[in-house]
Amino acid sequence: MPKKVLDVALATIVFSFPEKTLVEKVPGVDGEGMVTEETKTTIEPGFEPITFQLHNVPSIAALRDAVGNLPEILVQTALHGISQKIGDSYAGAAKDGPEVGLEPVLYAKAQIESMIQQIYNEKWYAVRQAGGGAQNTILVRAYAQATGKTLEEALDFVEPLSDDEKKQLQKLPKIAAAIAGIRAEAAVAKAKALAEKAAAAG
Repeated sequence: MPKKVLDVALATIVFSFPEKTLVEKVPGVDGEGMVTEETKTTIEPGFEPITFQLHNVPSIAALRDAVGNLPEILVQTALHGISQKIGDSYAGAAKDGPEVGLEPVLYAKAQIESMIQQIYNEKWYAVRQAGGGAQNTILVRAYAQATGKTLEEALDFVEPLSDDEKKQLQKLPKIAAAIAGIRAEAAVAKAKALAEKAAAAG
C-alpha cells in the first residue's frame, strides 16, 4: 500500500507506491571495458508520487497570509491529521477495490487523489466513508456514469441521501444498469486475478 512521507518544513505529504516501483540490475561496460552493473529504478506510468500541499487549502493559505509563517506544531498537527484522514480513505483497498472493479493499488491511488481534492475544497469526507463503504462507492460511480457528472458531483448528490433514498436511486433503470456493469467488471477482474494466482501456483 502507499508509503506516506510528511515534511513539516515544506508542509507536504508525499504518497508513493512501492508496489509499482521496479528495481532492476542493468549490465553495462565502463571506460576500461570492464563489465559493470547499475541499479535502475522505474515507476509504472500513472503511479508517480502524489504530493499534498497544506498551503493549497484556502483557509490554511489565508491564515498563513494573515499571520506569516505558521507555527511548526500547527503544521505538524495538521499534516498528521490529514495524513490519517487520507490513509483512512484507502484502508480497505484490498477488499473495496475489487468490489468496485479496481486493482487495490489503483483504488488506493484514486482514493488519495479524490481525498486530496476534497480537502483542497475544504470537505472533510471521502467517497468510501460516505455511508455504506464500498457499496456506496459503487452507487456514486454508477450515478456519475449514468448522469455524466464527475465523481465529486455525484458524491455531493448521493452523500446526503437517506438509506431509503439511496435504495430508490439504485432501482432507477440507468443507475441499476450502471451498477450491474460495475459489478460485472469487478467479477471479471476477480476471475482474472484468481486465474493468474492459480497459474502461478502451478
